[in-house]
Amino acid sequence: SSEEALSEIAHIVDSLGDGDHEFVSINRVPPETEYDEFPYMDQWMQAAGEKQQLVVEVKRLEADGIHRLYVVGRAATVAESKQIGIGTRQILAYPEEIMGFDQAMDLFTHYYKYDTIPDGWFLRLRDEYSHEL
Repeated sequence: SSEEALSEIAHIVDSLGDGDHEFVSINRVPPETEYDEFPYMDQWMQAAGEKQQLVVEVKRLEADGIHRLYVVGRAATVAESKQIGIGTRQILAYPEEIMGFDQAMDLFTHYYKYDTIPDGWFLRLRDEYSHEL
């Protein structure tokens, strides 16, 4: 059910940074897909970091046929960036792109229901991760 899926997502987002989970991602898969045979998906939402310092990204197919990766933020930014730890890696993020658990779950819930982020959020392109099919 939707409630169970969102509860599981919330549990994983809540445990990010605990040593067991470095990131969580969700994507839509065809209904006939076997549990252990998920295909590679080019469109998804993911979060990484720790419970109160999360960075959320979304990868989507644009009208021009290019898959683009974006960092989700509350506003366009010109502020100084900050390194956020993701397990053994780091991601460069701006203050407007670093969010707590509740904000991240609002994004995940909306994405789970509608396959998109809600209006009012800014997307910063990470062009180095864009590609054609």
